[in-house]
Amino acid sequence: MRNARRHLASAIVLLVGIALAAPADALVGPDPGPHDSPLFRFNFVRQGDGTVVDQVTFDWSVDGQTGWDFGDRAGYACAFAEYLLHGQVAFRIEFQRAMVQDDAAYVFINDKFGSPESSDVGGSHPFTCGVPGVHGRGGESVVWDGSDHFPHHSMVHLFENGAEVLAPNGGPALDLMRDDCARGYWVPGDEPGEVWLWWDEDGPTEHAPGMPLPCGGGPIEPVPVARGFIPPQYLAEGIEVCVMDELAGDRCETAADAAPPPAEHPSAITLRLRGGLRAIGHVLIPDGASGCLAAREVVVERHGPSRWTSVGRDLTANGGRFSARLPDRSGAYRARVREGTLATGDVCHEAVSDRVVHRR
Repeated sequence: MRNARRHLASAIVLLVGIALAAPADALVGPDPGPHDSPLFRFNFVRQGDGTVVDQVTFDWSVDGQTGWDFGDRAGYACAFAEYLLHGQVAFRIEFQRAMVQDDAAYVFINDKFGSPESSDVGGSHPFTCGVPGVHGRGGESVVWDGSDHFPHHSMVHLFENGAEVLAPNGGPALDLMRDDCARGYWVPGDEPGEVWLWWDEDGPTEHAPGMPLPCGGGPIEPVPVARGFIPPQYLAEGIEVCVMDELAGDRCETAADAAPPPAEHPSAITLRLRGGLRAIGHVLIPDGASGCLAAREVVVERHGPSRWTSVGRDLTANGGRFSARLPDRSGAYRARVREGTLATGDVCHEAVSDRVVHRR
């Protein structure tokens, strides 16, 4: 018994030691240290052949006050990192893989020396590749938006109340300058806070239209493989972030540039049954958002022995009216209008009607 207690106590001490030594899950804001490495990085690796297109390296914030902090990564499709200033998040940069037709050109985005992911295990801030309602966000991949595709240098600079803030290593907040002849290279995007990672299989040929590079590059056109984006809604007060573009001019942004969050509109739905059997009714929007009336999917359901089963469906007309022919069976029925999203990003909520009983 004494030996059993001794072994149990040793096991508890070992487990406690492991718990204290293990790094914590990634969190929004400063993650608890210490870190196993003075840096972490995101690797952009081609799916087809494992070629490393690029590595973006970040210096950990040593004291949790100034410097980079690992954010999260989700499904090898996206990742983000945060920059801390005075112990708070000054801004964050997100990376998403680009949608390309050649599967071999897709990149996996993985991390090295990052904190354990929290998004895939129901963490406190599920990360799903972006913010809905903002251009280029909300999915697993993004489509190239027409930004320049030839090598020209890009860096992310940070300003606080008009004064530039240097990263802990004395450089810009993020240096994305690469050799002009590198096959993988970053270029500034068309939007403030945007950069694109390109892969040129046979090497680049020009620095800009009409400006050839002595790289010996061939005629194969480059493909976009990933996008970096600094969402303005995560910029702290007094913070300005600029992507330096030596050709098209620098593009800067502050929190004031953030798009307003999408509005949410409650819905209601009525149901009547007419002989035959036909279900008719209307979708109603109490706050008057007329865009939520048309082309909404309505499902009519009948209650069976243990659950509701779909027996008919329709899309609403411009005024919210729907009509669906149903099998003529006795029972309890209801109509459900599915949640929908407008082109503006506004959300039209789901709604369920009252039960209506039909007897043959």
